[in-house]
Amino acid sequence: MIDNRTSDIIWEIKAIAIYSVFYAHLVWTGDSIVGRTIYESIGCIGVPIFMIIAGFFDLKSHSLMKKRMQRLLIPLLVWGTCTYVIRFFTDTIKVSLDGIVQDWFKWIYGCDTWYYFIPVLLWCQLLSRCFTSKFLLILGISSMLLTSFGVIPYNRIFTPYNNPLNLLVYFVLGREFSSRNVENVSFNIVWVVVSSVFVVLFLTIFQIPYYWNIFTPLFTIGIISILFCLLSHIQVTPLLVKIGKLSFVLYLCHMQIAQVLSTRIYSLMGGGVFANIIKVPIALIIILLLVISVEKVLLFIKFGKALSWLGYR
Repeated sequence: MIDNRTSDIIWEIKAIAIYSVFYAHLVWTGDSIVGRTIYESIGCIGVPIFMIIAGFFDLKSHSLMKKRMQRLLIPLLVWGTCTYVIRFFTDTIKVSLDGIVQDWFKWIYGCDTWYYFIPVLLWCQLLSRCFTSKFLLILGISSMLLTSFGVIPYNRIFTPYNNPLNLLVYFVLGREFSSRNVENVSFNIVWVVVSSVFVVLFLTIFQIPYYWNIFTPLFTIGIISILFCLLSHIQVTPLLVKIGKLSFVLYLCHMQIAQVLSTRIYSLMGGGVFANIIKVPIALIIILLLVISVEKVLLFIKFGKALSWLGYR
């Protein structure tokens, strides 16, 4: 069993992971190569962290697969449909009425959209119940290599992002850590030093840790080790825990609002490096306040059961 302190740390790590996702989706604007590299590197750790944590709890959870699918798919359908309607009326590329259902499905499934994570997660859960971890690791590493070398013929429907095999290694590693009770390992200063050295070397050699780089899983483990050690030596931050618990909702609803906010903030700040740095936390804070407000309103009108439909935890 996971104790309350460890549970809080994991929520805090998820908060940091969703912050990283905002970096991934609010692209860097400007000519600074160093700034862009750091910015995009931060943006590449969120999804792998979420996938490792999902694998970790997948093995510990006793809930049925059907129940897990409902917890993921219902919020996806609700938010996905809402954001698709916004996109339908605001996009310059119009879709014919005959093609709406197909276009909506591609949007929900993550074909060139940020929703790819949920279908990929479901595929990983299903595969983990059909094959051994060793076979899945080989399969995942093979897919990552083939993707890195441009062998797999991707297109706008089947992309490197919604190919579940490219994120499978992270999920399997999470399950393996869970089976070995890694949460009970003491993450001391040695862990931090070793992990930090590896992270620095990785960034020096590869610069940006793309999901399908075969060394990115080790990079992600190094980041998680550092975060776990640091967070375990400080008091619980209630705000981080809250953000972690709202991370699924933030992920589902953030993209279009965040992009508009990002553009406005960058313009108001006059551009430059500082504008790139400040636009992400401001966008996250505004969307967080909106998400919390929705939660408060639903509870106030005694319609709390709708919270689970929207992905609130």
